Amino acid sequence: MATPVSDAFPPAGTTVGGLDAPIAGLAQGGAWTFGSGARVLTYALHDLNFGEVAQDWTPTRMATVAQAFAAWAAVADLRFSRVATTADIARSPADLALAFETFG
Repeated sequence: MATPVSDAFPPAGTTVGGLDAPIAGLAQGGAWTFGSGARVLTYALHDLNFGEVAQDWTPTRMATVAQAFAAWAAVADLRFSRVATTADIARSPADLALAFETFG
């Protein structure tokens, strides 16, 4: 598993590099260090249903994510590996925890 170089979500109401904390938080874990061997980033697909009907990761949506990671891997010295999803995205075992939610 990769080790994030920086992995701290700034508190609400603060700015980071001139950006509001929620925007800066999108880059959380934006750089990784790797041990010897393959450069692998793990990812998990989470649903954020906030008490509403869950917006499931359909096969099409999952394939789109896989295609995006394949395109990234084609131009970088990286591989991507999907790992099991935990119930809590904040405690995801993945390097990249992706969430899907439809608002409105």
